[in-house]
Amino acid sequence: HATEMAGGGTTAARMRLSAAQYAHAASTVNTRFWTFEDPDSKRQIMTMCPLLDMANHAELAAVNARVEKTTTSVRLTATQPIAQGQEVIISYERAMLHRPDLALMRYGFWQKRRPPLLAAHDMAG
Repeated sequence: HATEMAGGGTTAARMRLSAAQYAHAASTVNTRFWTFEDPDSKRQIMTMCPLLDMANHAELAAVNARVEKTTTSVRLTATQPIAQGQEVIISYERAMLHRPDLALMRYGFWQKRRPPLLAAHDMAG
């Protein structure tokens, strides 16, 4: 039930979201947010950065831009000349991307590897 999925909140109920609509919205947000650390509370703050969604991921050798985060802003900086029409490419969190299951969950795509690495459920322990 959508209300239960939303933590019992009334927003989902007021909006009359179906479970499928809620799941779609939650997965869209989950694969597009960035986290920042609040310097006072040390809590992780989630925020949307639509411009960064337009940058694609590649391994470090192909990267032509970098993301610089502060507690109040995000800057996308070219690390080499980028021609008109050329993709802007950044490297997402490497710690996530070495595991294809986490890349799928966090970023919405399956990270192809040669040879493929194990997913979490394949690892012992």
